[in-house]
Amino acid sequence: MSLLLDFKEAYEACEANQTMLEKQLYYGVSRYKFFELVGHLETLTDSKPEKPFRILELGTSEFGFLLKKIRPSFEVATLDYGPTYAERAQREGVTFCQRDLTKTPLETGLEPFDVIVFSEVLEHLRENPNALFPELKKLLRPGGSLLITTPNLARLANRIKLALGRTPLEAVGNPALGWAGHFREYTLKEVESMAVQAGLEVEYGGYPDYWDILPFYLTSGTRGFNDAGEFHYSPRFRGYRGFLAAPFLKLLEKAMGVFPSLRTGMLIRCRRPLC
Repeated sequence: MSLLLDFKEAYEACEANQTMLEKQLYYGVSRYKFFELVGHLETLTDSKPEKPFRILELGTSEFGFLLKKIRPSFEVATLDYGPTYAERAQREGVTFCQRDLTKTPLETGLEPFDVIVFSEVLEHLRENPNALFPELKKLLRPGGSLLITTPNLARLANRIKLALGRTPLEAVGNPALGWAGHFREYTLKEVESMAVQAGLEVEYGGYPDYWDILPFYLTSGTRGFNDAGEFHYSPRFRGYRGFLAAPFLKLLEKAMGVFPSLRTGMLIRCRRPLC
């Protein structure tokens, strides 16, 4: 079976064991984003059959653990701000590295990688990411690839909010609790520019529709931690609101199908030159 088919099967099995809230907040939302990443990853693994394939995930998620599970020969590492996943990583054969991405140089002590997955992390960084991209280049082998996913600042929902005089930005959380929401979002051109300035070649930049589906919008809403450290989640279209909002959201989907630059997410694939 292909890497993507194996990953889909493992993901569905993992999701089936989660609570309904976990499915809504994480597994249901992340499914198609992960599938999109694995689709790109599959084309990259085919080009390096002669040696162990090395992958680094920035910001630990289920993604790296599932890759290691379905492809034990992969050398998978994860880098995270805190030690939350250190024990699990050791148990499941994943290399764990605790670092703050805003503190450069990173100096991970790890050998360079074939692929770095930088998924839904860029928007949370509180420092200028232009200092980070050259560090990521150093962590790539010559010819290695950087896969980035991040929200599209210019998405249709944000444009509508601005037109109504509302901010499209998340409320900044309490940094003492480790939650600051989306500190800064970017357009596709901005991310591509940061990569190019760091000496990376942009091979792909686009707007996959991994978030632009009706269930995502119906389960989206405000989430985060309050000052007491308690997690809260409030669906935007609960109850009858979901029924009333569905036709409007369908129209948004159609608009984003015609104009991909209005979609919610974006994916950029960069490559470190061979020389």
